[in-house]
Amino acid sequence: MTSRQEIARGRPLVVVILAGTQGTRFVMNGKPFYINGFNAYWMMYMASDPSTRAKVTCALQQGSKYGMNVARVWAFSDGGNDRPLQPSNGSYNEDT
Repeated sequence: MTSRQEIARGRPLVVVILAGTQGTRFVMNGKPFYINGFNAYWMMYMASDPSTRAKVTCALQQGSKYGMNVARVWAFSDGGNDRPLQPSNGSYNEDT
């Protein structure tokens, strides 16, 4: 089954990109990879709320506009009532 057929059936398309190192250089799919990126500690939190999710899209688009190819995101939030990723030990909120 082709990727287009998978998407048409409502199945997600999975793309595997392998990144690593060769000596002192980063590589992606065997080719040199130069990192130009930004930190976004707030991104998971904003993406977990549909009313603020557009800010994430905007940040990624702006980064791409300026040649950035990596966003480092902190994805944690345990317990509490403010959109936790892990509401309790071993239980994950898939909506977050």
